[in-house]
Order: sequence, then C-alpha cells, then structure tokens
Amino acid sequence: MLQFVREVPVRILMQKTSSERRGFLFYLSAGFSKEINPLSGMTVNLVEVDKWLSELRYEMQESIFESSLDEVMAFARDFLQERAATEKAELVSVEFREERSWSFAWSNEQAEDTMTIKYQHYLEAFALQPEDFDLLKIEFSWLRAAHSEIDFQHEGFKILKNLAPKNPSQLREQLQAHRGMFLSDGSSLASVTLHYLGEDFELTL
Repeated sequence: MLQFVREVPVRILMQKTSSERRGFLFYLSAGFSKEINPLSGMTVNLVEVDKWLSELRYEMQESIFESSLDEVMAFARDFLQERAATEKAELVSVEFREERSWSFAWSNEQAEDTMTIKYQHYLEAFALQPEDFDLLKIEFSWLRAAHSEIDFQHEGFKILKNLAPKNPSQLREQLQAHRGMFLSDGSSLASVTLHYLGEDFELTL
C-alpha cells in the first residue's frame, strides 16, 4: 500500500467574539493511502486529491471558525475522509503548518480528539571557545490531550527559560531529561528536535 502527501495553502479566520479575531496562513497537507490496482498499477488518484484540497480550501476560506483547533481539524478531517471514501482510499494524516513556526497535526494512529502540536523556538548555544557558537532551532512536539487548552508555546518557553546556559552537549542532556514529561491535563512532550542551523544538521531526542 502506497502513501501520498499533497499540500495546499489556506487562509483561516478564527473569531471567538467580535473583538477577538485572528487570521492564519496555513500550509495544509494531507496524506492518503490505497492498495495498488494489480491491473492498472494505479493507486491514489492525485488529480482527485488535488481537487479535494482545492474544494476544502474554498470551504474553509469561506468559513469563520471559533478559536478552536479541534473545530478546524474536525472540519478538514471529515471533509477529506468523505472524499477519500468515494475512491476507496484512506486518509492517513492531516497537518496545518503555519508561517509563524508552529503546526498542529493528526494521523490515523491517533484518536480523533487528540493532536500533535509543534512549536519552534530559537536559542544561541555557545561552545567552550567564546567565538564558537551555533544558532539552534528547537522544535517541541507535544501530544495534545483531548480538548486541552494549554498554551504549548508558553510551556516551551518555560523549559528553555529554566535551562542554564550550557554548551551544546550539556544542552542536549537537559532537554533529553524533559522528553516524555506530562502536563496537568495529560498532554505530554513527545519529542524534541534540535536543528543546528550553522552546521546544517538536526538531532531528534
């Protein structure tokens, strides 16, 4: 069974009250899988997938959502699952990646009321020599419990704020100690990825 992921930009408006309005530009990606047809050698019809995503983008951009990631994800997931069923395909993942360094995602290995939330933070890491440093992009991947209202970006800031200035090796050890931590509502820190921007490599803890 093959899997294919397609992506489309979508503008989403969230408004809980008349004075609380937020606009977001997301890159919406969706993954589909389907058994290969032994006669034609074909699997997921990518022309149809692109059509579904275009229709979904139109529907979402014509809607106003409350300030709820659950509502946005449910809207997209239900729409795409319905379309996939017509092609006897399976929706395996949905991700909304925002321009301002955060994203939320669901996969078919998760319950429908849970999501993965990712936030990126930046930190200067100094080595033993004062002139040697690297700019790190630190990505926290949170497994969000159902209907959680925790500010995961703030939780990431709290972790970094409490880290003593360390060289890269010691920093990895400190972050490793936080992986798997649970928050008050049952959400947890699933992984931490360090992007060493000056060295052009990354490490996932």
